[in-house]
Amino acid sequence: MELRYYAQNKIIVLYKRYKTQCGHGLVLWKAGMKLQQLRYAVEVYRQNLNVSEAADALFTSQPGISKQIRLLEEELGVPLFVRHGKRMVAVTAPGKVVLETAQRILRE
Repeated sequence: MELRYYAQNKIIVLYKRYKTQCGHGLVLWKAGMKLQQLRYAVEVYRQNLNVSEAADALFTSQPGISKQIRLLEEELGVPLFVRHGKRMVAVTAPGKVVLETAQRILRE
């Protein structure tokens, strides 16, 4: 899977490229993600999956970060993080792809 993106009016459109029987096709992976959601997910990853530390670093609340990450996961249709109870303990395989792409987007 090759994940690609483009930005338009602070909205990120991610799509994945896949091979079909008659060539290559594009599938819209998810439109409507906000840059803020990507920032929150990346900061949680940077803070060793500690949402409270990410909230402190971003000068926002822990519940706000948790909610935005949940919304992002719902929009994408895949979990980004492995959870045990309320704690995030690891990054899922799709989460790694999304976080790598999000870091690239936020750098540009």
